[in-house]
Amino acid sequence: MALNESSLLRLQLFGMLALVFILTLALGGYFTLQQARSFGEDSAALEAAAQQEQEVMLESSLSTLQAQLDQLRDSTEEVLKHDLREQVDHAVQIAQSLYAREHGHRPDAEVRRLIVEALRPLRFFGGSGYFFIDDLAGNCVLLPTHPEREGQSLLDNRDVDGRFIMRDLLATVDNPSRQGFARYRWYAPDNKQAMQEKIGYARVFEPLGWVIGSGE
Repeated sequence: MALNESSLLRLQLFGMLALVFILTLALGGYFTLQQARSFGEDSAALEAAAQQEQEVMLESSLSTLQAQLDQLRDSTEEVLKHDLREQVDHAVQIAQSLYAREHGHRPDAEVRRLIVEALRPLRFFGGSGYFFIDDLAGNCVLLPTHPEREGQSLLDNRDVDGRFIMRDLLATVDNPSRQGFARYRWYAPDNKQAMQEKIGYARVFEPLGWVIGSGE
């Protein structure tokens, strides 16, 4: 009887110890799981915050880069306009000099031809720049890259964007200073298949009723 009671006591003790062990494992597992879940949530939150911070920094960097590119484009365009104006002014000076020298000594048609042929071969901007001449009625007088168009009306000539190139050029000089800039698309000298964006500058040469200009 005593042995049986001792055995029962041992069994009860082992049972309690086993129960405590199981509860300890269960609680440990629970807290470990909770800790892991909390760690995962914290990691996800930190990762999301870091990603958001990176996105903000990237957006800020892109905005700064865009501003720098805009500034560079504006400064480059101003330099281009300045150079275009200088080149066209030079062409007008050549025309004025020839006209002053030859007018009254040669027929008007011959004076026109002399000026046209003096400007035809001139190149600048590394060979891509050239001079064009049109009259105020929209007829092409000089176009070195497309001489077959000379003598033709270009009033209805459009670029790939649908802009009337000649009409816009004539509009830019229809002001008291008789000069101005225009934007349009036209063929580069080395690529007659695709039109490219150009900035044009033109001046009226009053003695002959011409518009002398260039674009780049």
